[in-house]
Amino acid sequence: MVEVFEGRQDEVCSFVEPASKDIIFVFSGAAERAGIPLGELHQYLRKYGANVVYLRDKSKLLYLNGLSSLKISNLGDLVGYLKELIPSGVERIHCIGSSGGGFAGLYAALKLGATSVILFGGVTDLTNESLLAEKRGVALLNRIINLESPYKLNLANLISPDCSIAKISLWYGEKNIVDARYAKNITLVPQVINHPVAGTDRHDITVPMRDEGLLESALDDHFEGLS
Repeated sequence: MVEVFEGRQDEVCSFVEPASKDIIFVFSGAAERAGIPLGELHQYLRKYGANVVYLRDKSKLLYLNGLSSLKISNLGDLVGYLKELIPSGVERIHCIGSSGGGFAGLYAALKLGATSVILFGGVTDLTNESLLAEKRGVALLNRIINLESPYKLNLANLISPDCSIAKISLWYGEKNIVDARYAKNITLVPQVINHPVAGTDRHDITVPMRDEGLLESALDDHFEGLS
């Protein structure tokens, strides 16, 4: 298995494919994983031949405060930084977001003009009203409550049927009430495809997906045409 960050404390790690017309940005959750370890995810993604950039949420603030190691202090500036990382020959941008990283992943996709997004148990609403509705949200609110940020948004208000994103794939445990609610929050546009994984309430949904042989086919379907 590839060790994405190789023991370093970096918050960004890039794998460059000079001839590729695609780039994939991966936003990890607070556990600095995508459910499964990032190195394991890379074993799946590498076969698509795309540029891949991994981000780690070391501050555990959902990237609302940017990336401190790069002196990027907010999510908007982080998106600007990511735009600079896109090679000149790239024609299609894709974003993957896991757990809390789903919020930044979808936000970045909207602002970068991405072609596709795939979220695994992704957060889509950081308004106080939403977070106060359930126990896990309250714990999340307690982490970000003192953070002054204009990005504590409901992403449903930013998505429209005519946005650039052609495909928004949402994977979550069928029995996970919180993740299902976040998914249903943004289902009012035709680009969204819900994929509830039957019989599980796991938040780290890529783990049972991997164990059941579902993860590879899910990624293949989402990134159809990349190889």
